[in-house]
This record gives sequence, C-alpha cells and structure tokens, in this order.
Amino acid sequence: MDKFIFALYSFKTAWEFTTKHRLWGYYIIPAIVSLLVFGTLLFFIWQLATWVSGIFMTLLPADWLSGGWLSGLLSAVVFGIALLFCLKMYRYLMLILLSPALALLSEKLQQIWHNTPERPFDLSQLLTDVLRGIQISLRNLFIELFLTITLTIIGLLLSPISPIIALLIFVIESYFVGFSMIDYRNEFLRLSARQSRELIWENKGFTIGIGMTFNLLLWIPVLGVLIAPMLAVTAAGIGMNKLADRAY
Repeated sequence: MDKFIFALYSFKTAWEFTTKHRLWGYYIIPAIVSLLVFGTLLFFIWQLATWVSGIFMTLLPADWLSGGWLSGLLSAVVFGIALLFCLKMYRYLMLILLSPALALLSEKLQQIWHNTPERPFDLSQLLTDVLRGIQISLRNLFIELFLTITLTIIGLLLSPISPIIALLIFVIESYFVGFSMIDYRNEFLRLSARQSRELIWENKGFTIGIGMTFNLLLWIPVLGVLIAPMLAVTAAGIGMNKLADRAY
C-alpha cells in the first residue's frame, strides 16, 4: 500500500521536476497528437454509439418509449459504454503512436537524474526502443482484453459481484498502463523484457498507482488528455529511481 501511495505522490514530483528542468517542450507535440487521437476516436465511437442506440430504439415497442425515460436510460447506457471503450482504445493507440516521444522524454529524464552525458542521437536505437514499446503495448493489450472479457462474462453470470468485477477490471487496466510507463525507464537501463516484467511485478503496488492516476487524469476535460501520458512516464521514471535507491 505504501508503494501505491508513493506512486500518487510521484505525479506531484514529476510536475515539479518537469518545471525545474524545463521539460515542458517535450510535452508539446505529444500533447497535440494525444488530443487529436482522442478527439478522432471519440468522434467515430460517438457516431457508432448513436447508430447502435437508434437501432435499439426501432426494436423496442413504441408504447415503451412513450414516457421518454426508457429511451434516455438506453442512450445513457450505450454512450457510457462507448466512452469507456473510447478510453480503452485511446490508451493503447496513445502508447503506440507516442512511443518515440515517450522514449525521448524518458531518456532525457534519466540522463538528468543520473547526471550522465547525453547519448548521441542514434536512429537505429530509437527505432529499437520504439519497437520494444509497441511490442509490450500489444502484448499487454491482448492479455488485458482476455482478462477483461473473462471477468465481464463472470460479472454477467454472477450479477451480485459485478461491482467487485468492475473494480478488478479497473485495477487490471491500471496495472498494464503503469507497466508500459515504467518500461521506458527500464529500457533506458538496458533491462531485458523479462527483467523488466519481473521488476515491475515486484513493484506492482507502485505500477497500479501510476496507471490508476493516469486513468483518472483522463477524466479531466482536455487537460487530462494533453498531459497525462507525459506526466505519467515522468512520474514512473522518477518513482522507480527512488524505489531503486530506497529513497521514498
């Protein structure tokens, strides 16, 4: 639990670190891309939800819809599910499309933290890092989808425990997002994918805390989408460095 709380505090430290070392320039282009990705996704998924909602309306008897409350409830449920789906798709599209920018920001952060000279720009190494990030994101996506679908089916079959299932799904989503953010730091230290997985699992409380804060930031209109990815990778890098130094 202490590592989970420490993860939440790491976002405050990340904000201060970013301001102190003038790293906001690393946020600008990723923020624009992040906003465009989220806006585009939201537009298409909203259109899909409108279409699905309309189909349901035509299938229901007219007298059921006369009061207006049922159609309103149905629309709210459909659009709520659409928004949750949009956030899930955004997370992984963001991790894939912003992988180069997140890798560069993480590398800059680690160079400042460890007081090491800047490495000469190496395109082949950057591409290797980006490919690793994409592979991990896709692997995590498939595992997360499998667990989410399995738990959703269990929740539908055992409705009394559905609130617990929903919370568990949120924790799983948070773990995998935090995993991706922390791996940028582990990649800089040249840990293998297996070593990175083991280290992240060792610090699962911290990992869940990073991912959960990221997910909650997304609910802040516009600002959340603009800063959440870069702030999360900064918080993950600083936090893991402190955990490694036992300075938390």
